Amino acid sequence: MKLRTKLLVLLLLVSVIPTLTIGFFGFSSLATLGKELGNETAEVLLDDAEIRLKELVDENARLIGLSTAQLDMAVRVQQVAAAEALTSLEPKKQKLYSVESFDNPSAAPPNLITLSMFDCKLSDGTILECPVSYQTQAIIRADGVQEEIARLQSHQLQQMNSTYRALSIDPGLPAMRYFTATVDGMGGTFPGHGGMPEGYDPRNREWYKRAIASDGEVVHTTPNIDASTLRIVVASVAPIYSPEGVLLGATGVDKSVIDVLHEISIPREWKSESFIRIVVPKGNKLNIIASQDMSDGPVDWNASLQIEELFEETKSFKQLMGHLLALDTGIMDYNDGAKELVVAFAPITGMHASLMVSVPKHVIEAKAIAEEEVVFQKTINHTIVIVIFSVSIIIIVLIISLIVSRMVSKPIAQLTNATSSIAEGNFDVEVENCGADEIGELTRHFNDMIPKLKERLVMQDSLQVAKQIQQCLLPSKDPMFVGWEITGKSMYCDATGGDYYDFISPPSDESNLRLILGDVTGHGIASALMMATARSLLRGGVQCEDNPVQRLSDVNNSLVHDTPLGWFMTFFCLELKAGSSEVHWISAGHDPAIVVDVDGRVSELEGDDIPLGVTSNWSFTGKGPATIQSGSVIVMGTDGIWEARNEVGEMYGKERMIEIIVQNRTKHASEICNAIGNAVLTYCGNAPRTDDITMVVARRI
Repeated sequence: MKLRTKLLVLLLLVSVIPTLTIGFFGFSSLATLGKELGNETAEVLLDDAEIRLKELVDENARLIGLSTAQLDMAVRVQQVAAAEALTSLEPKKQKLYSVESFDNPSAAPPNLITLSMFDCKLSDGTILECPVSYQTQAIIRADGVQEEIARLQSHQLQQMNSTYRALSIDPGLPAMRYFTATVDGMGGTFPGHGGMPEGYDPRNREWYKRAIASDGEVVHTTPNIDASTLRIVVASVAPIYSPEGVLLGATGVDKSVIDVLHEISIPREWKSESFIRIVVPKGNKLNIIASQDMSDGPVDWNASLQIEELFEETKSFKQLMGHLLALDTGIMDYNDGAKELVVAFAPITGMHASLMVSVPKHVIEAKAIAEEEVVFQKTINHTIVIVIFSVSIIIIVLIISLIVSRMVSKPIAQLTNATSSIAEGNFDVEVENCGADEIGELTRHFNDMIPKLKERLVMQDSLQVAKQIQQCLLPSKDPMFVGWEITGKSMYCDATGGDYYDFISPPSDESNLRLILGDVTGHGIASALMMATARSLLRGGVQCEDNPVQRLSDVNNSLVHDTPLGWFMTFFCLELKAGSSEVHWISAGHDPAIVVDVDGRVSELEGDDIPLGVTSNWSFTGKGPATIQSGSVIVMGTDGIWEARNEVGEMYGKERMIEIIVQNRTKHASEICNAIGNAVLTYCGNAPRTDDITMVVARRI
């Protein structure tokens, strides 16, 4: 049977019979598929929502922890400054402003500003503005303080102004207020303000009592009421001691609870029914130290806030308590007996507390359920369209099958024969052009493709050979060197590349080893050729035991002479001596080598010379010696590591690389090298790499 007849029969069979069958069974199958797709979509959206909630809580817990750490650091700075100020017997005389002077416009300091965070809400709902000064503090004098003590300690406290101004990055950052109080009843508050209630004595405040009960460390208060603004605040405080160990007073900072919780951004679709708490497990209960339903004023400034407790005799509550006691980060389904909730939680560093966000499960599922219905309905609509389309196709196919079978058979046969010849290695075939239609166009493209295919195969063979040659130029194994673990790795983004590393030891002196790392501009064949040239120049001199600095100058002059303008190579040479902790190095325009000691401290081996090939007769300078402690790690890398980008175009960055080194610093050098490479590739994901990645790792043992 001829191809034309076969093609006609095939077109009819393939189009008519399957179309009728699909039309009969298609609707029910697609309806089922729609339901399944809807279910899967709902599950994916629900999982995604839970992941979003978990990440939101984790991120905000870390931000609150960082904010707490900033407050604690500020308190430690104040602790030192206050101890120095309160032991000064002849403090510098400065103009003093009492809290009462801030309430008197004629006695108040200049340049007062009004900020909403310091407003006071009165019992009748009136908002009372309280101007403040970020130039000076306000001095507080409790009842009964002797005049002589008040005068001396006022000037001592006034010396804290410079410390307060330095700590205050911006109004409200990192703290709302900064304050210090003495054991005699004098105090200072920054920014300076009035509005203090009658009878105020800082020694009677919870923050002061908790501070002087501390062993000298920074402690945190439970939420309490700020005396002037009636806002709910939490404070970080610490005691002040003289060098002789005498208690002088207390110092601290505070921040609004409401401001902290309102900074947490909840997705709009969850916000109305979500609930945010900061909790601390106590026994078999949860103490709620902060929640979104807390509100500022009007309250009695001297009142104590009642800590709300949460306890339920449910399996969900016990499971939640277990996670919070273990300071876990996670998410779980929670049943409080009335409704199903999704609860996400994460520990807050430095507070021994956790951030907890609860969202009703039906709110989380709402979008997923809606999407499920949409997917199912769209599938039904598509099914109807497919049925109509299939019937139309049957009619059209019956008409065109005969025409198509006649037009297609001849050129297809020619193309088939030509393809068989190419498969056997014959690239000299050519197909006769049979017209100006698509088949004719296919024929012309086919004829144009054959010489290009032949050329590409030749090029691929050449690139493969070039790749094998360049791989042979890199070290085949890691060196064995007394006192050091050493390894290297290079990953090219093309078949060949311009990165280069080497381990060179003078033939007659195996006690010295030079670790070489170079990076030629660009990548590919041109960079590989320049890399090979530099390698031959380097090895031709370094192995002859000449001065590496002088040899580098010779290599630079040769590259300037032999390479085109605009091509250059950054270079780093680290020289080790067997059994010695001292290293020397030369850097020609290369990024500094990173050093991580056994305790995780990070330093760099820097250089200030220009890259090779930029200008001739440059005088290169050697650096060192530097002492490398046992257990320390030195990493030399090319910019292809930290400039690697992920799928959204964000760079990997040196910070992530240093973090990997610190985490793996106790492991073997080869494991550290692999960890860096794997981390970069994982970060990039499916994004194409645009630069070579090369590194050398040396670990002192």
